[in-house]
Amino acid sequence: MKKAWESNREAICFWFDHTAPLLINTHQFYYVNLPGVPLICWHDEFFSMIGKQWGTLVEIDENTRLKTHLDMACIILRVACPSSISKYLQVEAM
Repeated sequence: MKKAWESNREAICFWFDHTAPLLINTHQFYYVNLPGVPLICWHDEFFSMIGKQWGTLVEIDENTRLKTHLDMACIILRVACPSSISKYLQVEAM
């Protein structure tokens, strides 16, 4: 099956742009911006929890870790499908 996909990759990618990442790799890395994170949530455990919503947390951006820019947190995620990253995420207090 994989051989059939690889031999027809150009034809498939021409019609289906979203299949290209699936043929190259099963996981992709994404730099995700998180605006408006409350300061009380600004810690590794919170960012790890957010990362688990969409995939696996790979790294927390250095500026985020150092709290250099508190208007936007940035994390790097490893996800199986890019469409799994939603535009919005609502977090409820515990």
